[in-house]
Amino acid sequence: MSEEQNVIGHLLDVEKDAEMLVFEAQSEASKRITAARVEADAEYKKKYADLAQKLESDYQGKISELTSEHDKILEKYKSDVQNAEKDVNSFNSFLESILFSA
Repeated sequence: MSEEQNVIGHLLDVEKDAEMLVFEAQSEASKRITAARVEADAEYKKKYADLAQKLESDYQGKISELTSEHDKILEKYKSDVQNAEKDVNSFNSFLESILFSA
């Protein structure tokens, strides 16, 4: 009977050791997963910030380019209008024909 108790006691000790190994492995896995998650989150945030900065820079550059182009077109239009030849006699004749034709 005592031999059976020794065997059962030994099996219980082995089971406790196995339980401790599993617990330690789970703890280590949790630590590694947490560390990996922190590292991945930091890398994601850095890449996101870099991409956002690049897109903002590209956007501001495009806005500047379009504003410059718009200003050039507007200045050319103003210059063309100011330098356009004015035919006052034809304009006056046209107004008289419209306003006083009745």
